[in-house]
Amino acid sequence: MICLTPVELIAAVFAVGILFNLLLILFVDDDLLMRFIERFYPKRMLMSAVLLIIIVVIGFYLLSELTITQIFAAAILGMYIYGLVLIQYPKELIAFSKNVVKNKHKAALPWTIFAVLALWVLYSVFG
Repeated sequence: MICLTPVELIAAVFAVGILFNLLLILFVDDDLLMRFIERFYPKRMLMSAVLLIIIVVIGFYLLSELTITQIFAAAILGMYIYGLVLIQYPKELIAFSKNVVKNKHKAALPWTIFAVLALWVLYSVFG
């Protein structure tokens, strides 16, 4: 039996999720995929609650093995990789960015989380 640490388990689940999503994008009918996406994404409050629970659980286990600085450094790598995906759709990204700037209040919670984590990292590094 394979015994994984929490970080290894999180990384393995994430890796499987990435490969699964890639297979969905490549081989599932576009209309079927869009119907699935359109069914769940409009449920902003439900999806936000689910994501917050996932963030707390993953954060708890990551902090048992890593420092906040290590987590933040790895997160920035992931964000830049995802940015590489997003930049392939410049028109959509500009429209999205305009929407974010126009409706800043919608992202108050995630930005607050980012600010708290950034302050925690700075305190950890310089405090």
